[in-house]
Amino acid sequence: MNAARISGKAGLICLQVPGRGRGLEPLFDLLEKTKLPIRHFIPAHINQNQRYFEQAIRFAKMGGIADLTSSYSPDLGFSNAIKPSNAVRLLLEAGVEIEHITMSTDGNGAHPHGDFLGRPVGSTYLPVSSLYAEFRDIVFLEKIPIEDALKIFTSNVSRTLYMPDLKGTVCEG
Repeated sequence: MNAARISGKAGLICLQVPGRGRGLEPLFDLLEKTKLPIRHFIPAHINQNQRYFEQAIRFAKMGGIADLTSSYSPDLGFSNAIKPSNAVRLLLEAGVEIEHITMSTDGNGAHPHGDFLGRPVGSTYLPVSSLYAEFRDIVFLEKIPIEDALKIFTSNVSRTLYMPDLKGTVCEG
C-alpha cells in the first residue's frame, strides 16, 4: 500500500479466484485478521459459478466491489456461469448497493479448453462485444434503469480505480 501512496495510484489487488476450492474464504480470513482496507481487493469474475457468486455478495455487502465479467456467460460457453445481466439483478435483490457493482470484459482474452481427458486442444477468444450486449440486457431484459446500468460500466469503475475526476463521467468542463 506504500507503493500506492508514493505513486499516487490506487494500489489495488485484482484477485483471479479459481471456481473451485475455498473461493473467497482466504480473503475473508485475511481481512478479519489484518484489518486491511477492503477497498484494496477486487475479486474478478464473480459470476463464474454460483458458490463464488454467493461469496461475492457477502464481500460486496461488507463494502467491497462485486466485479462481474461480461464474457463469462452460459451464452458464451461457460455453462456454470451466471449470465452477467442476471447477476446484476441478483446482486441488487440481495441488497448490494449499485455503487458496489462493476463489470468488465476479458475481451480478446484466450480461455483454453480441453478434450475429454483434459488435454488442451484450443482456446476460445472472448468477445469485447459482450460488454455492450450485457449492458443492453441489463436495461431491456432485467429492467434496471439506464442511469443505474451506466454506473456499472462507467462511474463505479472510475471510482473503484480512484479516478473519479478523470474518467467515468460526462460533465461540464
